[in-house]
Amino acid sequence: MTTIEYIPFGIIESMDLKKRVKLFVNKAKKDIIVVTDGKLSPEEEANLIEETMKHITKSFPGIEIASLDPDEFKGEGEQFISLLKKKFVELVTGKRYGITIVGPAKIIKEIKKSPDKLSLLMK
Repeated sequence: MTTIEYIPFGIIESMDLKKRVKLFVNKAKKDIIVVTDGKLSPEEEANLIEETMKHITKSFPGIEIASLDPDEFKGEGEQFISLLKKKFVELVTGKRYGITIVGPAKIIKEIKKSPDKLSLLMK
């Protein structure tokens, strides 16, 4: 049985980086796919991958991760204006728009991003 758990990004964001990474790794080790309504930074993704590599075994082959920014689906002109607005809101509120999916590699075969959708292919 596969479990998909939604965790609001506000909860994840309130944790320090080490706890945040540990949360994702522990959930993946329990075969839980985590979906959150915020985009991880490149630094956070790198730390998550680095920490995951320390835990790889035969029973835990790692994770699959994808972060999606809704502005990736807009045209270039729209993207620039939207990016300026988004960066201003992020600066003022600290909110990071997008979605992040993290799950165990033994359950998630592949995560595909295309111009109009995000596909999660499961084993």
